[in-house]
Amino acid sequence: MDKPGGEGATKQEMIDCNIKTLAKVLGSEEEAKKKIYNVSCERYFGFGCEIDEETSNKLEGLPGVLFVLPDFLCRSRVQGLGVSC
Repeated sequence: MDKPGGEGATKQEMIDCNIKTLAKVLGSEEEAKKKIYNVSCERYFGFGCEIDEETSNKLEGLPGVLFVLPDFLCRSRVQGLGVSC
């Protein structure tokens, strides 16, 4: 993502911006909060969330979203490698 909340945004403002971004495709901020499991506010900006492929495609088309990638750690959990998402 572009830097959530713009230059000078606090960590909480970046988290809130990520929630609002995901809420645009899920329909509510409450639902977005339930789906997000990781937020990066340091060197790279983005978040990890549990969504299906259709929702992922919608998210990818939003302003400020540079790209959407699958979470390979979550895939490992599904394959029985013991990684927890």
